[in-house]
Amino acid sequence: MKNLATIGIAFLCAVAHPRAELVLLEIEISGYAEGLRFSFSVGDVVRRTPAWKASEEYPPLSPRRAETLATKKLKDLLNDPEKWSRGKIILTDSGDNIHWYYVVEFENHIGEGTQPPKMRIVVLMDGTIPEPLSARYP
Repeated sequence: MKNLATIGIAFLCAVAHPRAELVLLEIEISGYAEGLRFSFSVGDVVRRTPAWKASEEYPPLSPRRAETLATKKLKDLLNDPEKWSRGKIILTDSGDNIHWYYVVEFENHIGEGTQPPKMRIVVLMDGTIPEPLSARYP
């Protein structure tokens, strides 16, 4: 219990200290297509992108532009991109309330009554897309 209290106090001091630097956790966004799992990593890289401050009405990159960039990336990654349609565009906070990114989700409607596979592509506010890692997926 004493160790837990010490950890809690150290955490509070780090958060409350004015010079404490926010460490963003590495977040992995995955999509599945053509027997592969594509994993996009988001973490410290997002801190190098333009901030979207609470005082600004619009994000640095529009959802429409994010969709265009993600669609182009989909065509680069997959053999049959025409079988996929855009589903959701999700605006996501990285955890520091000023650095955001989009997750553009594509669906492949392979048949009635089945859950369509989803391909998710991350688009950062500077218009870049982290290079995904790909691995065979059962």
